[in-house]
Amino acid sequence: MNEKQTKMLSWLVLVMLALVSFLTFVDAPDSVEEGDQEWHALIPDAKDDEGPNSANRIRIQTSQANFLVLLEEDGWHLQTAAGETAIWANQTAIEDFLTQFRAMQVGEPFPVGEPEPFGLTEDAIRITVVGKDGTDSIVSIGHDAAVGDHTYVQANDNVWATRKAIREAFDVTFDDLRGREVIRANPENVISITLRGPQFERTVFANEGGWWLRTSAGDRRANMDLVNTLVASVIDLRVETFGTNLNQPQPSIFGLDLVVASEDGDEVISLELGSDLSTAQWMESVDHPHAVSVNLSSLKPFFEAATAEWLSRIILPIRIALVEKIDLELGETTFSDSLVDAEWQKPATDAVINTLATSPAIRTDSAPTPGSIWGSIRLEESSGRVEKLTIHQLNLDGDRVVVDERGGTAFVLPNSVVVTLLENLNSANQSD
Repeated sequence: MNEKQTKMLSWLVLVMLALVSFLTFVDAPDSVEEGDQEWHALIPDAKDDEGPNSANRIRIQTSQANFLVLLEEDGWHLQTAAGETAIWANQTAIEDFLTQFRAMQVGEPFPVGEPEPFGLTEDAIRITVVGKDGTDSIVSIGHDAAVGDHTYVQANDNVWATRKAIREAFDVTFDDLRGREVIRANPENVISITLRGPQFERTVFANEGGWWLRTSAGDRRANMDLVNTLVASVIDLRVETFGTNLNQPQPSIFGLDLVVASEDGDEVISLELGSDLSTAQWMESVDHPHAVSVNLSSLKPFFEAATAEWLSRIILPIRIALVEKIDLELGETTFSDSLVDAEWQKPATDAVINTLATSPAIRTDSAPTPGSIWGSIRLEESSGRVEKLTIHQLNLDGDRVVVDERGGTAFVLPNSVVVTLLENLNSANQSD
């Protein structure tokens, strides 16, 4: 072999080595050409009822986190890899996470080489989704492409570029997916709330006749609008900050006890709200076993409300749509009507009921003393609930004293309301 042939053979060997190196150690492309690229779901059964679409377990591993998302009877929960007690997760965030996982689309796979160019090293995000059928779907998410809206991912021993950049959507922490509800309860199941302060304790409770306020003078009908707003405000409380580096809570002088009815019995949820009703920090609760901070400004008005503000300001908390029979006696004037085929028999009945449902009553800290009975109001609802009031003699101001047979203390019915009711009744009786 002459010198020329030797040089040619050497160059050929170098070219072959370069080709092998290229096929073995492929760099990630700076961009992915759209062109005629065909995109397809990375998870083949993403739209089926099995596999990830019916997931009951997710594992998320990053350089900073390693935790589980578990589907339990009441919803999604989070658990650290150390196996601590599972805590409530942000249900919407988990569903969004799964939706994006199932919707992941990729083009043609790249030859697998060194992982560094794709970001598939210790900085990769590793997601394992386990379906109810036990099927695992494992995806590692690398870095975004240098140019273009794509992310490199690895699955089934292949590396792909996603149709859209996705890394940010999956780069989540444990706290990102934690539920932020302070109390998880259906407002309709709340049957009692107690507000505790340094010099008072105020309890409102529900029974068949609506909401009642417990006072030293006896139980009184409560301001339903105020109570319903309180319930909504408590249910709407959200954690602002998670973390074990929060300041230790100051001794609590304000507190709140919520009673929630359930099939397994009433559940009492107690919160210690700190000393100034601005921001509460506590170290432990059912859903938050670590320190959290909560903005309490929405609750402050309820703690500051005077007793008179908690008392009902109307005669009766009537559910107008449910009333099916009415009987009134005001002095010598009487009135009765009932629904027949969903229609009242007297044209003035709607006006009478509306007056009872909207007209003011005067409830104060001191209950008036009723005298002899002057009249009565009786309402029946389709639910079987019956409301009955007895109306007593005039007081010194010309108003009437009313006693609620369902309980509570007597209250004052302004004479102007009595006059309006009598006008409605006389009009109805004249039209008969």
